[in-house]
Order: sequence, then C-alpha cells, then structure tokens
Amino acid sequence: MGDINTTFSIIKNALLANQKSVSVVSHNIANANTEGYTKQRPVLENTGPLEMGGLYFGYGVDVTTIERVYDAFLTIQVRDAISDGQYFGTKSDVIRGVEGILNDMEGGGLSAVMDDFFNAIEDVSVNPASSPERVSLLSRAALLTDTFNSMDRRIRANMDNIDKGIEGAVAEINDLATRIRDINLKIRYSSAGGAIPNDLLDKRDYLLDQLAELIDIKTSLKETGELDIFVGGGVPMVVGDRVFELKAEFEPTGEVELLVGDTRIDGFVTGGRLKGLVDGRGVVEEGLERLNLLAATLIKEINLQHRAGYGLDGSTGNDFFSLPPVTVDSTNVTGGAGFVGGSVVDLSATTLDDYEIRFVDSSTYNVVNITDNAIVVSGGTYTSGSPIVFDGISVTIMDISGVPASGDRFLVSITEEAASKMSLALTDPDKFAAASSSTTLPGDNTNALVLAGLRDQKLIDGATLSEYHSSTLSQLGTASKGSETAYRAQNVVTEQLKMERQSVSGVSLEEEAMRLIQLQRAFEAAARVMNVADEMFEILVNL
Repeated sequence: MGDINTTFSIIKNALLANQKSVSVVSHNIANANTEGYTKQRPVLENTGPLEMGGLYFGYGVDVTTIERVYDAFLTIQVRDAISDGQYFGTKSDVIRGVEGILNDMEGGGLSAVMDDFFNAIEDVSVNPASSPERVSLLSRAALLTDTFNSMDRRIRANMDNIDKGIEGAVAEINDLATRIRDINLKIRYSSAGGAIPNDLLDKRDYLLDQLAELIDIKTSLKETGELDIFVGGGVPMVVGDRVFELKAEFEPTGEVELLVGDTRIDGFVTGGRLKGLVDGRGVVEEGLERLNLLAATLIKEINLQHRAGYGLDGSTGNDFFSLPPVTVDSTNVTGGAGFVGGSVVDLSATTLDDYEIRFVDSSTYNVVNITDNAIVVSGGTYTSGSPIVFDGISVTIMDISGVPASGDRFLVSITEEAASKMSLALTDPDKFAAASSSTTLPGDNTNALVLAGLRDQKLIDGATLSEYHSSTLSQLGTASKGSETAYRAQNVVTEQLKMERQSVSGVSLEEEAMRLIQLQRAFEAAARVMNVADEMFEILVNL
C-alpha cells in the first residue's frame, strides 16, 4: 500500500506541477504584447528521495518558484542608453527651435534687413538733400527695429515653452519617484512573506525606464527587494519609504538650478530629457544674449556717429535709435534696499558688459564687471537715492524697507532688453545727420558715408555686425547638428540593446506554444500513469 500511495503522490505532484507550469505559460502568452512585461518561467525540482525497503525512490516534482527571465546588467545598459538618447534628442529639438527663428534662409533674415538698412544710408549719401531717400531710410530702420523686436519676442516665447517643459519634467520625475516608492513598499511586504512578486518587479522596472528617459539614474538593490534611486552623481531620490523631491529654480542670470533638497545637482546630471532641456535652454539663452549684444552694438555705434553729424535742419547731437534701457535684477538680496531707476549717461563710455553692484555692508559697495571679472568701483560709499555711476551707466538704489545687507547683489545690464526695446528715436527725415558740418549743408554726405562704413567695421569680437550674426547662426547650427548626429548614433545603440533585452526577457509566442505542447504531453502522460496505478491498486485490494 505504501508503494502505491507513493506512486499516487508522485503522479499528483506531476499533475499539479504541470498545471502550475501551464498557468505560467498562459500568463506569458496573455502578456506577450504588454509593454514592460518580463517573461516568467517555473523552476521545477525533484522532491526525492524517499527510502523504502532499503531503496531510495524519487518522490516526483514540484514548482519551487516562478522566476523572471531577466538580465540586470543589460537592463542597466538599456536605461543608460535611453537617458543619453533622450538628452541628445531633446537638446537638438530645443536648439532647432531658436535656429529657425534666427536663420537667414531665403534671404529674409536679419542679415538681409541690416544690409537693406545700410544700403538705405548709402542711398542718402548719394543724394543727401533728397527727401525720398531719407524717408526710405527711416522706413528701413523701422523694419530693422521690428525685426529685432520680433526675434526677441519669439525667442523669449520659445524659452517660456522650454521652462514649462522643465517644470513639467520635474513634476513627472517626482511623480514617478513616488510611484516607485509605493511599489517598493508592496515588494517589501510581499517578499517578507516569502513570495516573489514578479509582476510588481516588472511594473517597477517599467517606471524606472520612464524615469531614465527624464533623468539619468543609478539604483541599488536591497535585501528586502526594495530599490534605492540616486541622481546627480549619487544624491538620493528614493530611499526606503522616503522620496526626496527634485525642484528647478530659474535664476536672473539665466541659469537653471536643479536641486534635491538643498543639494544642487545640475552640474552632475548627464542624461535624460530634463538635462537636454536645461542644456538646450543654455544654448538658446546664449543666442538671445548675442542677439541683444548685436542690437546694443548697432544702437551704440550708429548713435555715436549720428550725434557727430548735422541734419538738413542744422540740428546735431541727435540719437538715431532710442538708447537701450538699464535693467537691474536683484540676486541674493536679503536687505531692504531696492532698485528704483537707471540710465545711460555717457554712451561713449559704455562697454556693453554686464555688472554686479555688490554690497560689502550697509554703506559700502563694489562694482564688478562680471564679463571680464574686473573691479570697476572699489569701496564706493552708498547713500540711499544717490546715483551709482560707472562706465557710462547710472543706477539708483534706495532704502525701501531697510538698508542693504552684506552680500546683497544687483545685476546690471544695458543689453538684456536691447533687442526687445529697440526703436527709432529719429522721426523727422530732415534730422538725419548726413553732413559733418552745418556750413556744408545741404549737399554734404561725409557723415552718411562714415555711418554706411560701419557695416564693414569690426565692431564685435573682431567681427562685423553681419559676421557676428553669421557666427551666431554657425554656432547654433553646429550645436544642433552635433546633438542630432549624437542622437541618431545613440538611438542605434539603444534599439540594439532593447532588442537584446527583448531576446532575453521578451515573450516568444512560438516558444511558448512549443512549451505548452510539452506540458500538455507531460500532463497526459501523468494522467495515464494515474490510470495504471489505479488498476494496480484495484488488483492489490482484490487479492
């Protein structure tokens, strides 16, 4: 009876093991097209031996666990490749946006409008007493200012969209981190009971892939089955049941700071869509700065030379373009003083560089040219409401809710809004200063020739105005092309790694069908053994 009972137990185990295996195969087939699903397989082990009559007999088979067909190293490679690809692709898309705004394709860009402006000045120099040429010049100048205004407005709108993209990516990262934390807790509780929650592990890996698209991550697996997540060179984001949220801060200097808690990480993040947005934004910011510098330089040089000439009405000292406004941004200000006004007081003395007024204490300040890091004013005495004058600029700071605090900084620029606020100061064609002397009117064109010659002068960084604009386009094109090329190369790598992971962890319907047939045959064979054992048992009972 013992032998027959053992046989029945073996057969029962075989039937149950095959039934469980069929369930696993069925689960695989059902999820063949489920994104993020990892193929599972039952692990079968024999349950013997059992000693009977001095002999050892096997006791059948059992399903000891259901494991994922999973390559952890390959998964990490895929995530890193995803992060790199998203970085290059996003950065390329961002740069192409501003490149399209600034480009000179089909002759309709800024270079062509500047050429038309200088050509109009030359037309006046040919016939300085003629009114139509003067009217045409002002019309061309108005078109030039409109072009600068429009480009600035479109670039800033583009940057607003980038900023919204950064904020959206940060919110998505924090949401994914929270969801991964929640799954971590479920995995911990399931693992504590001895179960292996394969489907939860799949869900977590799927969310980790989505997180890797946004920011490059590193992970650490704990004995409890939980996964800690680190960003920015090792700063924790998810540890146990805690989530450390990411945040983005937009500085007046144009920088974007990424922080986890109080730790700044943007200098250590190397991949993902968020980094692509931040770095792409930096390129766009630089393009806008170059556009503003171009506008400010054009305004400065044209105005200085125009002031030296005389109009048909004998007037002199007139500005052709309105002077750019002085802008002041308060950075790291904790005191009670604030900016109340500023202006250009000596155009010829301006450098078009950016400055910082840095307070040493409540009554002493330094002025630093932050473009070349030179001290312009050292130990200046602050008096509330009194102008602070340096390099042709006047800035007024006043006690509002209190005095300045040590460390307060005020960022000063006359180029930040040069393109957006560019406009004509001259509205009367007769005031255009074509002549260099009031005694040679109306036929003198000397000053008009000098103004027209500014087109060929090396006015910015050893380049003409047109050359400088072309170099801006070249830089943007090179950056865009480089990111696009890197994206295409990385995309090939990413797809190859995904295919390798799919070949290991993905469900093959053909393989599962073959496995199902094998299990069916094994189940049928065990059932036939059961019939044989039943007949043997009946014979023994009837003896």
